[in-house]
Amino acid sequence: MTRDEACDLALVALAVLFAALVVTGATFVSTAQAASDPVWIQKQLAWTSGSFTKSFTAAQTDAALVTASAGQKIVLTAFQVTLDNASTVFPSVRLGFGGTNTPTGAGVVGAHGGVPAGGGFSRGDGSGIIGIGADGEDLRITTVGVATGNGVEVVGSYYIVES
Repeated sequence: MTRDEACDLALVALAVLFAALVVTGATFVSTAQAASDPVWIQKQLAWTSGSFTKSFTAAQTDAALVTASAGQKIVLTAFQVTLDNASTVFPSVRLGFGGTNTPTGAGVVGAHGGVPAGGGFSRGDGSGIIGIGADGEDLRITTVGVATGNGVEVVGSYYIVES
């Protein structure tokens, strides 16, 4: 690894740490008023990272791709949706954060009006944040139209943090 690559990796790690601090509501406190005194982080961070792969050959309504419990938030870092080349139906697809339903406005992280056969769409590469769900919200998908062939494939990466 070159020095530049190491610096880039360190910056990404700091950005993820800062995002986790913001998401979890960490507070920063100082026991003294002097500007030279250190600032201490008053919250211990805990998170779980993961990935998902789901295949659908039937229409999906509000299906959970990743679930979060109360006191947790999902941080989505990447996703990709593809449709089998043999499909003769071009389903619409919508992904977003919701407690019981896939959102149609705020909370949507990706949508396509008609994925073409052999095509797809994606967001993110795993190094940044695409979206953050509210406390206990799941990452959900809704598709309209029954994909034929091997159907719709959805893959992605995320991590879960404490609220």
